[in-house]
Amino acid sequence: MANSNNIDIDAIVSGKQAFKADLLSDFDKSQWPDRIDYVARKLTDGEYIVNPQAQNPRFLTGGADLDKAARDYYLRGIGALTGDISRSTALPDTFALGTLLVEFAGLQAGLEHVDRRDVPPGEILSRLITRNIQRQTRDQSAQLARQLRADAETPRELVAELTSVPEVAPVVEQALPDPDDADTLTTQLAELDLTTELWDHQLESLALWLHHDTNAYVDMATATGKTVLGLAAVAHAVDSGSLHPADQQRLSDIFDGDLPDPHRDRPNDVLIVTTDDLLGVQWARLFQDHCHTPAAFTQVRESGIRLPWGHIDIRSARNMEDVDPSDYRLAIFDEVHNYSTRGGWGDHLVSFIESSCPVLAMTGSVTEQLESLVQRADRSFPLVYRYTHQLALADGVIPDFEWTLSFTEVTDSDSLSQFRETASHFDDVVEYDAGTYHLENDALAEAAPELPNATVDEVAGDYVSGSALAAGLRDHGDDDIAPTKQLETLASGIGNRTIHRLNLDADLAAVVELAEQALSDGRPVLVLTRSYREAKEIWQELYDQHGDRVVRRLDADQDAAKQDSIIRSFDEAETDEKALIGPGKRIGQGNDIRSVEVGINIARPGSGVNTSLVQRLGRLLRDAGGKETVSFYHLVGVPPADATIEPDGESFVRTIAEFFGQVLEPDTDGILKQPSVSIEDDVASDIVTLEQLGAPNVRDDPRATAIETAYATAIDDHPDTPTVATDWFAAAFGDQTDPSRVTDASTGRVRREPDDDSGSGQQEPPEGASSSDDETDDSSTGPESGDGSDEVDESDDDETNLTVEDNPSPLAEHYDAFRSLGIIHRAIRESARTTFPETDPQQRWMDDARSIITEQGWGDQDTGYGRQQMERSPFKISEYREAYGTEDRITTFETVGTQTLSPAITALLDESLAELESWVVPVAPESGVPLPVLVESEAELAQARALLDEFPAEPPVTLEDASNDETTSGSSDESGEETDGSDTTGGPEVGSEDDTSTPVEDVRGVPAAATEALHAAGYDQLDDLRRATDDELTAIDGISAQRVTMIRAAVGRQQDDS
Repeated sequence: MANSNNIDIDAIVSGKQAFKADLLSDFDKSQWPDRIDYVARKLTDGEYIVNPQAQNPRFLTGGADLDKAARDYYLRGIGALTGDISRSTALPDTFALGTLLVEFAGLQAGLEHVDRRDVPPGEILSRLITRNIQRQTRDQSAQLARQLRADAETPRELVAELTSVPEVAPVVEQALPDPDDADTLTTQLAELDLTTELWDHQLESLALWLHHDTNAYVDMATATGKTVLGLAAVAHAVDSGSLHPADQQRLSDIFDGDLPDPHRDRPNDVLIVTTDDLLGVQWARLFQDHCHTPAAFTQVRESGIRLPWGHIDIRSARNMEDVDPSDYRLAIFDEVHNYSTRGGWGDHLVSFIESSCPVLAMTGSVTEQLESLVQRADRSFPLVYRYTHQLALADGVIPDFEWTLSFTEVTDSDSLSQFRETASHFDDVVEYDAGTYHLENDALAEAAPELPNATVDEVAGDYVSGSALAAGLRDHGDDDIAPTKQLETLASGIGNRTIHRLNLDADLAAVVELAEQALSDGRPVLVLTRSYREAKEIWQELYDQHGDRVVRRLDADQDAAKQDSIIRSFDEAETDEKALIGPGKRIGQGNDIRSVEVGINIARPGSGVNTSLVQRLGRLLRDAGGKETVSFYHLVGVPPADATIEPDGESFVRTIAEFFGQVLEPDTDGILKQPSVSIEDDVASDIVTLEQLGAPNVRDDPRATAIETAYATAIDDHPDTPTVATDWFAAAFGDQTDPSRVTDASTGRVRREPDDDSGSGQQEPPEGASSSDDETDDSSTGPESGDGSDEVDESDDDETNLTVEDNPSPLAEHYDAFRSLGIIHRAIRESARTTFPETDPQQRWMDDARSIITEQGWGDQDTGYGRQQMERSPFKISEYREAYGTEDRITTFETVGTQTLSPAITALLDESLAELESWVVPVAPESGVPLPVLVESEAELAQARALLDEFPAEPPVTLEDASNDETTSGSSDESGEETDGSDTTGGPEVGSEDDTSTPVEDVRGVPAAATEALHAAGYDQLDDLRRATDDELTAIDGISAQRVTMIRAAVGRQQDDS
């Protein structure tokens, strides 16, 4: 008990029994926390009398009395609410639960008059408490604290979170805000107090920026936390902000206690410059993720975010004409490598550099143009820190693994029963519209005919949240109980809806099946559960006392040292048939597990991927013991359709958008790759219900992100099938990751996953996701995605007498030749480790070349070669590849002209693409010119598009179909021998004796658009190029460093660069 030093045990027991008899005996155990919260609210106004009709009634006067009388009942109620009885004994005996409940109630009451209808008072308070907890904990407790939900609206939600990580309970008392300052709580919540500790490279970057008079730039690879660094700079600079206390101390130590002045004499406003609107939304998300600022506080309106302490002005780089540096405390320029010229956006950057306004610029790719730009400024603007992709992988900052959203059933439980019962009552009386709960008069009167009309009118109306609706119903009953039993059931269920949703139990059979498959394949597996109970159940299914497999689990009775030894014993076991099972919040705290190849995480239904979990997974799964692939499954339980309501659907849609949005916002969430999707047949219709319930509320919400809106809009086009398993993301955002989809007939799952050329009855992924090369087997980054391969392959080999070996297919070869070009383009992007702007000729060329095999099509195409191959061809692309090449690509093209990569491209890609010699580019059928891999100007783009126009819209399926049709773009001569594609330009081979006088326009690696610039600069022949230095060529207007690399690869190294 919380007050075990009280020697009057009989009085305590008697008091508890009297409290239960008076307050709880008529209610289900899961409702006990509601009733005790009611008593806590009463205690904020004075004393509470237990059983006032008794001869000797008992008086509760504060939190300590409530703790004695109700602590055990409250925690048992939390155990019933969450479906996890271990929660009832999780908190330390010394934890003053009663005091927390009373103080929470008092602070919540102080917030009720604050005009913030968009954020419930309980959520404001919970966010402040959670933020304070996360800022006050250290080491492993800090890692656990970061997993607390910040948006709880009731004290029972907060306590439920604390029982899942009881290690942080000791700091709760210090985390409670001052009750005398209730009026200022919303202002406190708007302050930029970071809850996240910075990575070492972020803190070092911040320190160096401060050291260089707050005027410098950093080079940090994508997804390594550039924007979080920017947020830290803002938090340090403004009056109402601060770093995490641990970082504040580290920074102070670096400067020996003498931190540079944050320019507090300047205005308190901040300018953030981004290259597009999506990055502006990402910045708004940063405040929510790392300061627990409610989304309602950080809506981007007009030119930015308005907070009580100042204005965060978020501008796109193209909208800077009226901006004055003197108006800001600090300016952040994001993705600054796109500010390529002084005549463009670069002028604005230079004007800020040359002003007195502190500037932090951030890039993921330092270009020569950027270096030249900042060097021209009249004020020093140094590059102070560089953090590469390789370093980030080595440090575990970037998780690098394939992952799957795996949807499965939820099992019967008390939580599901309450979830379903609440849904039935909700549908009777409540209408929901984008966050607003509306009680309709007529519906309420029909559901509760015993209510007087005046009461119906008072209760009916709009409520901002489920907890607010519950409170509204109970305000019109006695003793904080709704006026009727049905309405009280609704109030209890809707007030606890989030707790019930988060504690639905996913079917563990799906976990066991995934783990068994991994063990059978000899792939060490890590299973992250939600509780020790789940860990034990899975262990019992996987453990084989007579077999050789090693199955370890963590147990609640083990201390930290014992658990560490179990983890080490798993890692050191000399077998690949091994599994480690334990709660996700316990595994990975300070441990690097090197031997894992498959990770399975059991999610709390309705929750996203927690950022700290993602980062720990990056550490746990990195290296993978030297294995080639690592897979991660995020298992999500889906409630049945008859148990769901509109708020559940809205939560589902927003959560799914978060999962996919990580690809576009990697700094916010931390996973680079789009998930594959696996859906069990039994829950497909339940997912459709959730999507259809949630889409209208998200689509019409002006605060919805672009990703949420795209998903919600796509749902309208798929009323009968799960939209999450379609190409909605690729269709909306183009050249992002896009795993293929196949149907796994053996398991009854619909999957979207790479590297599957399964046999009959399964859909062929014609976009080339079946490549098994290390750098191409991830179709999630393939530019050839989105070709409509989600449709069922209707071809039937039994209906034709054609054999692949005797029927070369122009259609199949056109498809695979362009797929090859797409894979080369992907390697170009990965080797550059940057994103080409949409307006860049190279990006536009990659999009154009990709379109010819996608549903979009090119020119006169109704659809691209990928869809045509799937719908028109009598045999699968995998069969054709096997007959004319390897299992993953065609190597012998019978009907389509191709050329292997030039030495220039080979030099450019270096080791970015394995087996470089086997990848090809298509040759235009009329001109005989190979399609370029790179274009750097509008002129080159126009020439490339003209070559693309030469390819047929619908190639014949076979040569027999072609007959004398000249649309076949074959390079075969009359004898059927394949033309040598090594040099289709006709120029002399570099290195031959007579090549020195070759005109520059005939030199491979020099496009026609660049020859004019070279002639103008006096470089007319190949020998001139050989004699020139790299610096001399780069100095020519229109000749980039990348182009010089290609020229140098074609003509040889210069003899003397001095």
